[in-house]
Formats: sequence, C-alpha cells, structure tokens
Amino acid sequence: MFFVQTTLFAQYVHPNQAGRKGGDTGAGIGKQVVTSTYYGYTSDNSAQGTIVSVNKDGTNVATFHGFKGYPSDGSYSWYTTPHQASDGSLYGASYVGGSYNWGSVYKFNLGTGVESLIFNSNPGNGGSPGNFANINELSDGKIYSVQTWGGTHYLGGLYSMNKDGSGLTLIHSFSNSVIVNYTSAATTQLTTESKYDGAYPYGFVVEGHDGKIYGSTLDGGAHNRGAFYRCNKDGSAYEIINVSDPFLKAYVNGKGGVIPSAYNLNDPCGNVAIDQQGKVYVTGFYGGAGNTGGVARMNADGSNYQLLHSGNAAEGTYPYRGATIIDGRVYGTYGTGGPWTVQGGASIGVVYGMDLDGSNYKVLKAFDAPGGVYSDGTDPWAGLSYDGEYLYGSTHVNGGAGMVGTLYKLRLDGSDFKTLHRFSATAATACGGKPALFSWYPSTERVTFADVSLKWSQTCIPDVVCNAGSAAPSVTNNTGISNECSSTTADLTNVIITNTPVNAQVAWHTSTTISSETKVADPTAVGAGTYYAVFYDAINGCYANEGTSTTAVVVTIKACPFVNYAPPVASKVLANVCPAATADLTSLLYAESPSGASVTWHTATPATDANKIGTPTAATANTYYAAYYNGTTYGPTSTPVVVTIISCGGTSVNAACPANTKDLTTILIGPAPANTVLTWHTAVPATPENQVADPTKAVAGTYYPVYFDETNNCYGTAGAPVTVVGCPIPDLTPTFRITPSSVIGNGTAIAGRIFVREIAGFATTSNPIYVFVPKSANYTLNTYNSTQTTSGGLPVQNSQWTYLSANATYYIFQYNGSVPLNNSGSAFGFSMIYNSNSLSGKENINILVFDGSGGETNFSNNSDGETIRFSAN
Repeated sequence: MFFVQTTLFAQYVHPNQAGRKGGDTGAGIGKQVVTSTYYGYTSDNSAQGTIVSVNKDGTNVATFHGFKGYPSDGSYSWYTTPHQASDGSLYGASYVGGSYNWGSVYKFNLGTGVESLIFNSNPGNGGSPGNFANINELSDGKIYSVQTWGGTHYLGGLYSMNKDGSGLTLIHSFSNSVIVNYTSAATTQLTTESKYDGAYPYGFVVEGHDGKIYGSTLDGGAHNRGAFYRCNKDGSAYEIINVSDPFLKAYVNGKGGVIPSAYNLNDPCGNVAIDQQGKVYVTGFYGGAGNTGGVARMNADGSNYQLLHSGNAAEGTYPYRGATIIDGRVYGTYGTGGPWTVQGGASIGVVYGMDLDGSNYKVLKAFDAPGGVYSDGTDPWAGLSYDGEYLYGSTHVNGGAGMVGTLYKLRLDGSDFKTLHRFSATAATACGGKPALFSWYPSTERVTFADVSLKWSQTCIPDVVCNAGSAAPSVTNNTGISNECSSTTADLTNVIITNTPVNAQVAWHTSTTISSETKVADPTAVGAGTYYAVFYDAINGCYANEGTSTTAVVVTIKACPFVNYAPPVASKVLANVCPAATADLTSLLYAESPSGASVTWHTATPATDANKIGTPTAATANTYYAAYYNGTTYGPTSTPVVVTIISCGGTSVNAACPANTKDLTTILIGPAPANTVLTWHTAVPATPENQVADPTKAVAGTYYPVYFDETNNCYGTAGAPVTVVGCPIPDLTPTFRITPSSVIGNGTAIAGRIFVREIAGFATTSNPIYVFVPKSANYTLNTYNSTQTTSGGLPVQNSQWTYLSANATYYIFQYNGSVPLNNSGSAFGFSMIYNSNSLSGKENINILVFDGSGGETNFSNNSDGETIRFSAN
C-alpha cells in the first residue's frame, strides 16, 4: 500500500481554540476527514479495526490502514481517534493489541504510509489492559495520553512521551483510595468525605492558559462518581478542582439564576474544554436537573461552578464526549434523546449549540428521521470537530439498511446537514480487482483532519442507486445570462433546466471537475465567468456523470449606471434596537453599491450636500432617503424611510417567590394589533431561537416584548425591556442543644433540640429542608413524637417536621411546614438513649442542614455541634 501526502501539514487554529494551548484538537483544515473503527477488514487483517479517510464532500472513502493486532500491531481502536501532530503524522491508541496485547500507542506517517508502534502497554511500564483514552500533543511538543486502567494502581495513568516513543514518563498514577490535594473550591464540596483521587480517566487531556494539564476521570473522587483535575506537565502540583457527587442541591446557571434542585454532573467520560477567559467546560453522563447528564463550567480552580444545560428528553440526554468552543458558542452532542423522542420516536441523539452562559440552546440536528429509517445514523456518541466552515462528527450505529454508523457534517447554525459516509459490515467481493475493504462501528471520539492522497485502496461498499442519474442537465438558455440592474451579480437559479431527475437537485461548479473546492456556495449571486451544472443526489451523496459536467453557462455582468436608479432598501419603517437610542440606516441596505459609488443618506429629496447626514448608523427620529454618490454626482433617491425612536427605559419586576418565576403576560396592558400576537424574547432583534417558550414562567433575566404578524410570519419592533429579578437567596443555619450534656451510667435518656432559621433576611424558596443527625455506636434514637411541644425545657414545633428514615450514617429529618422558613425559624426535638462503650470520656455530635435545602447556596454555616461528657458512675 502506497500513500502520497498532497500538501505540507497545516493545523487550523481557530481564534477561540487558541491552538492546542487553551483548547483541544477539535479543529483542522486537512482535506480529508479521518477516523478509526472498532471493526473492519483489509486484505491482511481479521476485523480488528481500521483507519478510514473520506473527502469532505463525501467522495473517495478509503480504508488506508487495517490493524493486524497482537503481537505486531494494535487492534480495536474504537474509543480513540488518531490526531494529527505538528510533524504531520497521525498518533492514536488501540484498545488492545501490541507486544503484550494490553494496547498500544501508534504513529502513522502520512508521507510514507508506514504505521509503527511507539508504545506497548504492559505491566512493567504501568500500562493498562484495555485503553479507552486518547492522544494529544501539547505546547511542549510532547504527546500526552491517559490510559484507563494504567498506572501503578491500575486505576488509570497519565503519560507523556516524545513523538518517537522515547522519554516515556508516568507523570501521575490515579487511585481513588489515595488522598490528594483539593483546591479550596473542591474542598467546599465535601462534608465528611476524604479527599480521594480520581480513577479511570477517559477522553484526552488539554492544556490551559496557565500551561497546566486539565482532564477528567470517570470514577473516584470523594464520592466515587468522578473528578476533574489539573497538574503541571511533569505531574507536579496535582490537585482535584471539582468532584462529582450524587446529591441534589441548588445550583447557579450561567446567567446568575438559581436552579433550585439538580445533581452535580457525574460520571464524566469526555474531555474538558477551555474558553478564552480560561473557564473550564465539562460534561457528565449523569447529573443535571433530570439526572440525564448535562454541561457545566467553572473557573480554573473549580470555583463558580455553573450548570449551563441539563439533558432532557426533548433536547438530548446522556452526553458521552466533551464539548467544543467555537466563536463564543459551545457545541457538542447528546448520545440519546431529542425532538423525535417526544414525538413518539426512539432516543437517538442530537447535535446542539448554545452560548457560553448556556442561553440560546438550540438542537442543530436531531437524529434521525421519522418512520424508523435511520438513514443519518443514530447515537452520536462522538464529539465534534470544526474546519472553519463545518462541524464534523460520527454516529455509533445505523445509517440505513445494513449500515453500522455514519460520518456527517453540518454548519454552525445546523443548516446544510450531510451524511458523508455510511459504514457497512458487509463486503464479500473484491472492488475492481483490489482487495475488499470495509469498516464499521466508527470511533466514539471526535474525528480529525489530514491531507491524504491514496493511489489505491478505495473502500468497497454496497452499491447505491444514485438518484442523480447519468444525464447532463438540459439548459434552454445556455447561451448565457446576466445580471438585472441594479444588482451587480447574476442568479444561476434563473437558468431553466428541463430534465431534473426526481429526488435530485442541480449543483453549480466553477470547473468541469466536480468537487467541494469547485462548488458554488451561493448560486443566486455569482460574478462573471463560466459555470457548470450537474445533477446531485443529496440523500446518497453522489453526482451524475461520475463527478464531471459538460453543461456550461456563461455569466456576464453588465454595468449599471448608478445615476439611473436608487439604492434598494429593505424597509420603509425603522426603529432603534434597545438599549440603543438611535437607529442604523445602513442595516436596510441589501445590495452592493455600483463600482465607484457609495450610499449616502439625506433628510430631503433630491439628494444634495446640504441635506446629507453625517452618521447614518446613528440616525434620530426623522424621514430619510438613500442615494448613490460618486464624489461629484448624486443619483435618484430611494423610497422614504421613517425612523421612530422607542423608549428604552425598561422596567424591573420581581419574581413570585418561592416559585422564582414571573408571568410576563400580566405586565402589558391593552390588546395586540389585529392579526398579531404578543411574544417575548431574550434578545433583540426577535427570532424564533430567542423566543421564550413559556412566558408565564419566566426566570430571572431580561426580556423584550414583540408583536408577531401571524399572516406574514414576521416580527415587529421590540418594546422596552423588562427585567425579572429572582427571589433573594436565603441562608439557613442550625442550632443544636443537648439536655443533659453530661451522662452518668448507661441507658440515660437525652433530649435533643435542633432549631433551624434563615439569617439572610429572605424566606426559603423551596422545600424540602433536610437535617442530618449522625449515628454513633454510643447512642440510638429512642422516640420521635410529632405532637411534642417542648424538648429540654425549650419550645419545639414537631408537627412541622417528620422523621423520614435512617441510612448507614445519619438519622434524617424533614421540614414539612406549610410556610417558608424565615428568621423566626422552626425547631424539633427528639429523644436518644445513651449507652457508652467506654468508662468515661466525651463525644462530639455534629448535625447538619443538607446543602441546598430551601433554595440556599451558602453551605459554610450548615452545621452545629454539641459535646456529650460521660462516665460510668
């Protein structure tokens, strides 16, 4: 097998990725999409996995390496994808295989087509028997790998090595039974738990702006539900910045609002991502408001933890891999759930995008189609890669009858989705005299990009009937077309084609050789030149005529003297967009100016120097006219544009506590204009994406009222903003008293009284409120009487409390009062029987209010203690 690398290596560095430092390997500009597969045949292996490439337009699918397995090669590279390093080679990891059949790290030289193992995992080097992890190159030029069962404890290891495999160093060995350093933020998450290390790292590590390594572990940590860590590149200064736990508590979202009850994200099995400000973005397979996973962010030390999005049936559930940050937005996948789920379909996954603070969440692609066709694939477990134009990813299974996974792409707004390749597990014959090659189950890690040109080894896949047919487009006006003044471009869609096949469309290109590089991005606005039409089947991703075209149309662009026409404007009425107190006239222009001319704005007609305004981007209330001007002559003026300036004073309303929401529909007075309805939006201008789904339950934030014209499907101008102020956050604290505090002899009855009150001046916003009393071998709970009114001589309100149950550690009580707790508080009492196992001594009893009770967020004052002194006689 022989390969030719077509260009020198080039790695796309997106502005918000900051290269490999402060980002990850989710970006690149290679011409091919590259991934690995769990299974796959070539002429010299036995279904032990492959490396696959495909052009970005879906053509030239090729399997260019088949893993041979133990002892000479790796095998089953399902959980990892090779990533291209700065030397142009691909580096990846295999699940098993290698010299010891414990997995390996391989290097594939794209220039020579030679694959070699640079690391063989084995017990002697702290490797792991089975590897779910990935490779990444950091700013020092070394490659870093986490092995899921590696390290001296076989609970995971973090390794570094040179690109030739030398200098192998185990820089950290994970163990959930070893106590490690926790940041202050991570320490505040603990109650009585020990500061245990994480265990079983997945995904790949990334480098923060501080030069440290950041990563996650699936298990371990204080609660054995996973942890997020950082350390220097040599493994020093290792510390846990956040631990996952299974407890319900209150959280803050990205905009400062309070989520009253949710789980901390746990069981993370993907990489972290870091934005330009150094904030760390994480995903968890479980957790969130519905315990179906979600996305959160925190500072680099784990402080200011914010739950950005919780998985749910309509918007996706259970994210398997981490997110990617592009242009101030977060993009990723949920492996299941989505709109088809709530419409009676299967749980099959989504691609999503949202702002960095979690707002403007949008499902960009819901897999798959109704009816169970599954032609686009399902279960998008892999993360996303970006090439500056499209997001790329893979689905784990399906893709049509007999297919097992797909590669796909789509734009950042969710448009132009295309399935690039459908993987097949069936291939029994040779392909044009070449060995039969086929692959299935693509990697569950994000794809990479590379420039690969194969002399042969085209993948054999089942024949697909192409709806594009074999005929060339028949054009009635092939003598040519031109622009229509005042436009300076021509519209190719005006070309009349009479023989378009069913289920096909016309694609335009700048060359007879059809490829993604020659495709016309916008055929409605082209310049002078010759363009070639060809039929395209978007369902199966194939062209007629085997990717060539003979149907040419010549476009000429004629000059349009600007003195003969006025600038076209998009509207006759314009208003300011709050909070701006002026309007932008230039926003109404939708055509390019003629050569040598520019647009000027005037307060009267005809246009003159005297009535020209100086700053059309900040126009006040008035009537304006647009005209073309070449420095000496004005053209005709446009239709008048009336600018109105609306008040941007805005109002502020309080949420209805304890619900912590506001009904926006009660704010405006007066009926809506005819044929319109009132809608509310989180931003301006109004769009379907920023429309509030349920304005009767608006959380804290700023909203804009807009009238929507149902007949013409358009929004009006936004009114003054309304700010909803959330419920003030309460702060609970307990007081614990024991009577008597000194015990002589066993079998003594002790009265306990716990008083819980709110000290911040804000009533609690939600129930339940839980109080935990620790168990001890020296005492047992005797009685709890719901009618009791005093305890130890002090009043109690036991009717407002319920003794729930006990677990291995605590007796648990719940407040069920009909009113929120305030500074007056509520107390309950109980009786314990003390039976000391020692002759004399003392014992501390520390009770606690469970974190998040009543909607509070300050957990630093949630406990109180008493000391019992005892003696035998």
